[in-house]
Amino acid sequence: MTTSLTDPRLELARIVAGEVTVHPDPRLPERILHLTDAQGRGFYAKQHQQPGRFAQELRAYTSWSHHVGAKVPALVAHHEASRTLLLSEVPGTPVTALPLDHPDQPRIYEAAGTALRALHAATLTPLTSELGRQLALRLTGWADRAHHAGLTSAASRAFLHAAAADLAEAELEAAACHLDYQPRNWCWSATTGLAVVDFEHMRPDARLRDLARLHHRHWPTSPHLRDAFHRGYGTPTAAESAVLHTFGAYEAATALVRGHESGDQTLHHYGTALLDRLM
Repeated sequence: MTTSLTDPRLELARIVAGEVTVHPDPRLPERILHLTDAQGRGFYAKQHQQPGRFAQELRAYTSWSHHVGAKVPALVAHHEASRTLLLSEVPGTPVTALPLDHPDQPRIYEAAGTALRALHAATLTPLTSELGRQLALRLTGWADRAHHAGLTSAASRAFLHAAAADLAEAELEAAACHLDYQPRNWCWSATTGLAVVDFEHMRPDARLRDLARLHHRHWPTSPHLRDAFHRGYGTPTAAESAVLHTFGAYEAATALVRGHESGDQTLHHYGTALLDRLM
């Protein structure tokens, strides 16, 4: 997407805030603009290509994001025809810009655990086996896509199908889930605390899936941050830890396929390494 005088993101921002200034940020996807108005207030204007993804993120901001126990962007305005959202800027520094040995990291992870616990507690539904069956079907689909693309061996394909069979038998709690809950979507201020951003993946899902990326991507090399998170969220039971292990298969299969299809070698290599580690 390019910025022009008729850019729907700028049009929506100008209707709400008057004249705005665009601040180029190479870290942002092209479809997101960072803006400020004449009073210095910050906004992010985001345009979706897919109507379904726009509707999903709009629902996240109108139904669930306020349950997160941290600061979150406010939905300032939206325009359905152009699939555009205008969101307020939250305070803080992206956590990925802070070194892992930063003294605030344990506080950040504990706050992230507390924030996620609040979301899940407010939206929790009882145990059900139906959700496990749905996730098993999805995992089988990812495993087959990986196989057809030549990304897995016969043994790793069998492992993924076995993990799907385990999920099909599992009873899982559902809750509103962020589904990309990891440091790249957290901001931190020593004054105002934690902020959580990017709710475009949010939907009801298995509660433990919100811990899967942290469990498999971040905690293997930083167990002290895992412990800090658990101080805020609570420590998984042995049964929940087994489910998190199984969700690693889901994480590996999706990373393999998405990394391959998008040309993202880092994501693809992560999926390969995770699958090898789980097997």
